[in-house]
Amino acid sequence: PDGGLAAWSVVLGGFVTLFCSFGFLNNFAAFQTYYFTNTLRGYSNSDIAWIGAMQSFTILSANLVLGPIFDRHGPRPLLIGATFTFAFGCMMTSLASKYYQIFLAQGVVVGASLGAAFITPMACIMQWFDKKRPAALGIAISGSSIGGVVWPIVTKTLLDNVSFGWTWRALGFIGLGLLPIAVLTVRMPPHVIEAKKKRGPQPILALEAFKTPKYTAFTAVYLVFAMGLFPLLFYFPELTGHYGVSTDLQFYSISILNAFSFVGRMGLPILAQFTGVWNTSIACIALCAISVFAFMAIDSPAGSVVAAGAFGFTSGGALSLVVACVPAVIPNFQKLGASMGQIFFVASFFALLTGPIAGWILATSPTGNWIAVEGYVGGCLMLCAIGLALLRHH
Repeated sequence: PDGGLAAWSVVLGGFVTLFCSFGFLNNFAAFQTYYFTNTLRGYSNSDIAWIGAMQSFTILSANLVLGPIFDRHGPRPLLIGATFTFAFGCMMTSLASKYYQIFLAQGVVVGASLGAAFITPMACIMQWFDKKRPAALGIAISGSSIGGVVWPIVTKTLLDNVSFGWTWRALGFIGLGLLPIAVLTVRMPPHVIEAKKKRGPQPILALEAFKTPKYTAFTAVYLVFAMGLFPLLFYFPELTGHYGVSTDLQFYSISILNAFSFVGRMGLPILAQFTGVWNTSIACIALCAISVFAFMAIDSPAGSVVAAGAFGFTSGGALSLVVACVPAVIPNFQKLGASMGQIFFVASFFALLTGPIAGWILATSPTGNWIAVEGYVGGCLMLCAIGLALLRHH
């Protein structure tokens, strides 16, 4: 239908779920700093980063199972499960005091719930929209930017005024209040439901998609994108601190980053409707890589804020635009959930490693080898842009 009340209601639900899923994932930088100085004092940055890396891993890898469930049963069971699993994971984290407990509760349980809240609205929006798909996806994914602004501020306020346990309980109650909105609004379009009834049960996975060269190539490009996207999100407060930003402002730096990201996620997909999704994606990711390389020339707090704004704007747009490219490489749209899940599953293993790899690179210097981290992140993003350009050409 490419519009209408029902279609835009799905976008609203997607905005809420992305606020609670990837928006919450962006909040890990706040916990990275808190754990390093409080609950997990004595553990290295690289050790703590494994918690965030596991959260990134589960939010993506869980889609190998969640995608086929979406294809067979629709969005509602997944979103109901995500609502209660998120609340349960937050409550379990509130009781945790040891590394392995936080790793399992926050990294695995919360991460898995966020996976269901991520793929479900994305797949539904792709089914409801065609020409307006980039804009619709951009609006929904901008919810993660707003979440990336709000969650760290809420988290810091809670950590400063109440205990660690009650901070996590409050976060769980917030999710429990917001996610039911998506349960009520996110649904498949009627023509997809009818087609699903007619064709009957399908194989769980869509492994035949890997026989299509463009699908396999895009999967490889997406995993490189994941390798470049996550490290700075984990370490951004420490990065700004390295360039002289005050301790208080460091905690809010991830919110500042996501404020710029919101503009990119909203504006660039709308631009893509006129310039083309692939063309805009390639340019956006290349500019994102350049913004990371720009950090190497910074020698002041003001310069780091400017570079952060450029990185936030371009990385936000890139995330929306790369997802909007997915339908063009899927050979069988009736297996949309399974096909998307496979792409995210492959990328999840590399997302798992990026935070610890960045932590290991930092540890090679007593003051933090930030130049090497910036080179690693910028190189991955530039390689992704080149890969998309080659895929677009062929």
